[in-house]
Amino acid sequence: MFPELAAHKRPLKIWSAASSSGQEPYSIAMSVLETQMKSLVYSVVYTLPQPIYRKLC
Repeated sequence: MFPELAAHKRPLKIWSAASSSGQEPYSIAMSVLETQMKSLVYSVVYTLPQPIYRKLC
C-alpha cells in the first residue's frame, strides 16, 4: 500500500483516532519505516479519547 501512496509524491497524513495507550500510532509509524521508502514523507497524528463528564442537577 505504501509504494502506491508514495508514487503520488504528496506527503502522507495518517490519523489514528482514539488511541488509548499510544500503541496504534507507534505501530503505524513502524509499518511505514519497515517499507524503507526514504522518499515517502509522512506524519502520524493521534487523538486521545476524552471522557465527557456531565453534571446532573
